Amino acid sequence: MDAASTVKKSGGEFVDVGHMFQDCGLIQSQYDTSKLLDGQSLEDRAVEDAIEIEAEDIQIVDITTGYINFFCNPVNVHSLSTKLSKIGYSIENSESLYAANNVVTLPLDERRAYDIFKEKLRNIPGLEEIYDNVAYDALPSDM
Repeated sequence: MDAASTVKKSGGEFVDVGHMFQDCGLIQSQYDTSKLLDGQSLEDRAVEDAIEIEAEDIQIVDITTGYINFFCNPVNVHSLSTKLSKIGYSIENSESLYAANNVVTLPLDERRAYDIFKEKLRNIPGLEEIYDNVAYDALPSDM
């Protein structure tokens, strides 16, 4: 079965959703917090380094372990990963992805149906990635 028939059988339709997503680069990294200068916070260090390497934004994932996400133009992912590595960051992952501009939360029954639909899509040969705008946190454990 191909993607078109799977979408149609599930009651969906094809529309242009390019305006709903932002193409961005993500670099997931870790910084050894023992290397911070006296009085320097991890966030201060990450912001300074982001400015230096020309990353667009940062996200502190875990302040105690030093996990930080750097966001950039997807064209620059490789070069910025290299720069971060040279200034002491351990690069865990780097990739280009599409981030949703607005995230939606589905009711549990719709979420279950959507997860089944996505699983059907994942089983289609040649389909590499599925991007959506569905929130994936705070789900009941019995799902």
